[in-house]
Amino acid sequence: PLASPLQATLEQCRSVPPAFIATAQYDPLRDEGAAYAEKLRDAGVPAKYKCYDGLIHGFMGMAKAIEPAGLALEEAARELKAGLNASN
Repeated sequence: PLASPLQATLEQCRSVPPAFIATAQYDPLRDEGAAYAEKLRDAGVPAKYKCYDGLIHGFMGMAKAIEPAGLALEEAARELKAGLNASN
């Protein structure tokens, strides 16, 4: 489950913090990301999932070169900040 979170049991998933899972339209892991978000929800974990149209796997590393990737990185940062603020 550490290398492939989708392989975790529902019981293992229950200990996972709230999650924001981002994939890309042309991401070989897109379906797995969506399935993992659903599995977390099934385990009672708040999980948001978003697939970014027109982008490829690794897009967040291209945030300075590709505007939609930069916007996605900003959204992920907002989700992280919200999650950290909610835990206080």
